[in-house]
Amino acid sequence: GGTLDVYAPFAAQHELAAKAKVSYKTFTGAGVGGRTEGTVIRARELRLGGASMAGPIVDLSSMSQGVTANSEAAGNVGTGFLKRFDITLDYQRQNIYCEPNTLHDFPETWNKSGMVIDPSDPGFTLIDVLVDSPAAKAGLRKGDQLLAINGTDLQKLNWAGYVAQVWKAPSGTRLEIKVRSGTVEQTLSLVLQDLL
Repeated sequence: GGTLDVYAPFAAQHELAAKAKVSYKTFTGAGVGGRTEGTVIRARELRLGGASMAGPIVDLSSMSQGVTANSEAAGNVGTGFLKRFDITLDYQRQNIYCEPNTLHDFPETWNKSGMVIDPSDPGFTLIDVLVDSPAAKAGLRKGDQLLAINGTDLQKLNWAGYVAQVWKAPSGTRLEIKVRSGTVEQTLSLVLQDLL
């Protein structure tokens, strides 16, 4: 999920996807019930009481079943927000104190390539390619299997290593992607860019 997961009924009622300048409909996570889908946007700010964060990534669920289809709650705040604060729970007074920590001012990054992969898939198969993204412009397609990035065999790379090379790299970074499309292997080039 994102820094903020907004459940489908709340997102629809408030027409949040339509209010975003840029949005991507895509895979947003996976859990016991399977994959979840929705629209990913960047909000101006997330504020909870006196704690705030600029530019959070928000997943707007489009699911009709499962927890993100729950009409009893608006959503779920994730670690993208919480990790930016030292949190103290005062059970007696029923208060939560959030003091900004060293991570507070770091900008939140999101997919800069347009390649969407299920982190639970050890085969690095694309389950989606975002429209007008660097991956789409390079010719990558849903169903392609990534084999290597900049010469690094992905079978030797875990999910965190993939994220470091593809999501955390600065915009403007050129990636050479070795990919298998059906029975054809080829190397494609793309340049990372901020999509949100």
